[in-house]
Amino acid sequence: MKKGILFFFLTVFFSCAEASKFSLDTSNPLAILGQFGWSYLGLVPASPTARFVAVGEACSSWLSQDAITWTYSKTRFPGCIDGAIQDVAYDGIGTWTAVGSKDANGSCGLWYSTDEGETWAQANCDPLVLWSGAPVTKQLFAVTYGGGKFWAVGPHNGASTSDEFFGQYSSDGISWTSIAIEDGSTYEGADYYDSASFDSVNSKIYFGGQHQVNSEVAELNSSTLASSSVSISMPSYINRVLALRSGQLLVYGSDNYLAPTIGKVKMGSSLASLSGVMDTAVTSDIQSAIEGSDKIVIFGDQCAIDYYEFSAAVWHPTGASPPPEMSNCSRLNWMSSAYNSALGLFVAGAKVTGSVPTAFAYSATGIPSDWTVLTQPDAGSPGPGILGIATH
Repeated sequence: MKKGILFFFLTVFFSCAEASKFSLDTSNPLAILGQFGWSYLGLVPASPTARFVAVGEACSSWLSQDAITWTYSKTRFPGCIDGAIQDVAYDGIGTWTAVGSKDANGSCGLWYSTDEGETWAQANCDPLVLWSGAPVTKQLFAVTYGGGKFWAVGPHNGASTSDEFFGQYSSDGISWTSIAIEDGSTYEGADYYDSASFDSVNSKIYFGGQHQVNSEVAELNSSTLASSSVSISMPSYINRVLALRSGQLLVYGSDNYLAPTIGKVKMGSSLASLSGVMDTAVTSDIQSAIEGSDKIVIFGDQCAIDYYEFSAAVWHPTGASPPPEMSNCSRLNWMSSAYNSALGLFVAGAKVTGSVPTAFAYSATGIPSDWTVLTQPDAGSPGPGILGIATH
């Protein structure tokens, strides 16, 4: 049966479109047909220019061209000894940047690569001078690219109302400049930001993470470098922001940051005009969110997953019992995600415990029942958590 279907799809592909021009954009009827075919056959369409770079705990990294075959290493990052590579970003023209900590003490870690993540060089963190006059560097938890610069963020600088969040920015990934990211009037010294997302419509970067006392996130103007802390009235103190291609924003968190039982979201055109709180089918804190061609997919702990189709404008399903889980998943916590538009492919990375190996997952549709999970035993069992993924 599948041989006949495969022949049919190959006939359509080669007779109706040149392979080099085939698009997986769902506005193209051939693309919709093609995406169904890839999903049905359990295949990933080839792209000679696609690249996935994933980073994680214990100085780890993984490289892939198709999200199926991954090459693991724990020695790609010079100067990293028992540290964690928390996140990775790509500038669209050849430079990758990774951020994290160089060691178990949480010292600031910055690296860049110009050969598709094969080799990395270490960059220097620029100390931020506090109001007291003391220079400080911190580990970094998130990085994104937009407005011609890389933007990285980390924890709160201290326990004073004058201590903002530690940040760095760079136009080339090599030379970095410190920046203080504004905090609100209430705070905890242990607060941190661990997500960064660039809004290309409004030229803003949004930072989110743990902000106790008040649920707040930060926004920064990429041109003026002015930042502000914005209250978002979410029930949890851990909230992150995903900027969508349309200029809309998704704010995601949970009902309780200490003991979350359901993922919560808000959406809107700005932080000042967010919707009311909406429930999702994720039964934990929402760890990661990514936008595909026609939907947003959110990921949580213990295989939890949900999605929002733009055409339906609802979380699907909402309040399901039992809640949906990612297919082929075995109690994995999905900490990172990416979407490759050339392949039309969602990819997620897991953090594991016990004897379960590290794992990636991929899907052409993003719906819970349509995922393939790939364990990575070469990283050990339990393997290091996959904390960040970027792709082009």
